[in-house]
Amino acid sequence: MRNLFFRHALGLLYLFDFALIFGGILFNAPVKALGWEMLGFTIVLHLVTATLADYMSGKRIGLWIARIVIAVGLIGLIICGALYLSERWLKLTPSGEARLAAIVAGTLLIAVAAGEVFRSRRGKTGKIDKEKQNVSADK
Repeated sequence: MRNLFFRHALGLLYLFDFALIFGGILFNAPVKALGWEMLGFTIVLHLVTATLADYMSGKRIGLWIARIVIAVGLIGLIICGALYLSERWLKLTPSGEARLAAIVAGTLLIAVAAGEVFRSRRGKTGKIDKEKQNVSADK
């Protein structure tokens, strides 16, 4: 019953967010900004509750997706920060800013991909070792 109530309230919250955005487009720009901020909050709330529900039910796919979403968000924030600092301190041209963003994004993507590959290989090795131990214990 609580899940039904939460899903209904979440749907109403999405509806209210979109109403604020469209009302802001028609009448007032600050209302539109508030609508976008509330929509972001609603999406985060929805993702967190869905991830926790998957975790509590024993599914791990939600955690994997949440890790990807968080990683992409953090990479985006780092790229935006690098662009801001380059604009403020280095006074780069637009093509220089694009190159800097590409370098930062490439470096971060390589680091994240290497970490995920390392983590996945370590996890597979641990599972294989556990299976070998179970087989040797049965004998």
